[in-house]
Amino acid sequence: MPYEASGNSYVHFQMQCRSQTKRAIKCSGTYTNFEGHVWDTYLMNDGEPPVEFISIAHRNQLASNLLSTSILNNREYNDITSPFEQTGNISAPGLLGKPGMIGNQDDIFVQADKKYTVKQTAGKAPYAGSISNCFSLIDEQSMNYLDVPASVPFVIEMDFTADPIKMLNMAGVSFRWGESPQNIKFEYLTTLDGTWTTAKDV
Repeated sequence: MPYEASGNSYVHFQMQCRSQTKRAIKCSGTYTNFEGHVWDTYLMNDGEPPVEFISIAHRNQLASNLLSTSILNNREYNDITSPFEQTGNISAPGLLGKPGMIGNQDDIFVQADKKYTVKQTAGKAPYAGSISNCFSLIDEQSMNYLDVPASVPFVIEMDFTADPIKMLNMAGVSFRWGESPQNIKFEYLTTLDGTWTTAKDV
C-alpha cells in the first residue's frame, strides 16, 4: 500500500502468505480501516508477524482472523478485532528473538525457552517446527511430529533449576482440529537426585 495512505478503507480482502512474504500489511498511515482475512501465516519465513504498524501509524483499525499476538505494533491507539478477541489496543510482542516478556510473567510461559533450559531429550525429531515455536506469541507457530511409536515416545524437558518457579497451575498440549494425540504424560521432579512423579497420564 502507498506509504502515505491514510483515511482509507480496505474491505473484503483475502491475503495468502507464502515463504517469500515479508508482511501481509505494513501500515504507516492513520485512520485507516482494514477488514479481511490473512491466510497461512505459518508459511512465512523466520516467524515474522504478518502485520506491522510502524512508529508513525496510529488510530488504525484491523478486523481480521488474526490474533493480536500476530501483530507488531510500534505505536498506540491501533485497535484489532478478531473472532477470538474483543476490540482493544494491540500490544507489541516485544523485540522478536530477544528476551522481553519471558518465563512465567503474567502466569504464562511466553518465550520461556529464553529464560529456562527447554530441550528434547528422547525420541524422534520433529518433522517441522521447533521448541521455540511452542512459546511464541505469534499465531500459528508449532512443532510437529508424525508417526511417533508408543514404545519410543519423544520427551520434552523444562529445567527450572537456575530459577525455580513457585507454582505451576496448568500445563497442556494443543493440537489441530480432527487430531487426537495419545500417550501424553506429564512428569515432574523437585530435587536433582529425585525420581520422576507422574502428574497426569492420558
